[in-house]
Amino acid sequence: MKKILLLAATISLSTYMGLTAFAGEWKQDANGYQYVNDNGELFYNGWQWIDGNNDGIAESYYFNETGYCLLNTTTPDGFVVNSDGAWAIDGIVQTKSIRTEEPVSTQTEAPTSTNSTNTSSQETVNVGDTVYLPASGEKYHKIPNCGKMNPDKARAVSVSDAIKRGYQPCTKCY
Repeated sequence: MKKILLLAATISLSTYMGLTAFAGEWKQDANGYQYVNDNGELFYNGWQWIDGNNDGIAESYYFNETGYCLLNTTTPDGFVVNSDGAWAIDGIVQTKSIRTEEPVSTQTEAPTSTNSTNTSSQETVNVGDTVYLPASGEKYHKIPNCGKMNPDKARAVSVSDAIKRGYQPCTKCY
């Protein structure tokens, strides 16, 4: 009986281990680029955070009513996308850290121009503004060389991304 159970468990585990995790993928045709998610569906009419290379960092892309990614233009809601279709501010691609087990985030969250007041500051901060994160520390900065921060190691992100990651505004910058 033990041998039969062991054999059944071995077969089950072998089958499970052999399954491939399917992730979405970019498809190109004469009309442009579409992203087919892991269940075969396209994204339409809005923003999607996509980690196309499975590095745990997603970029935000805008898809039109026919499911094509906008490239090198301004989106209907006023944001700029670069030649790859990624949301960029002043040429800097905006990113979002995601769990690596989920290469595609299907959140409907999009860049937003809504203002958000940070409670530790008197200043109103636009959530799409670019700020800089240090290699270590818990504060985000307006300028990449604030205080002792090394500008070569500073990472540009949006204010909303910095806040989501738990960073607070630098008291020198704000």
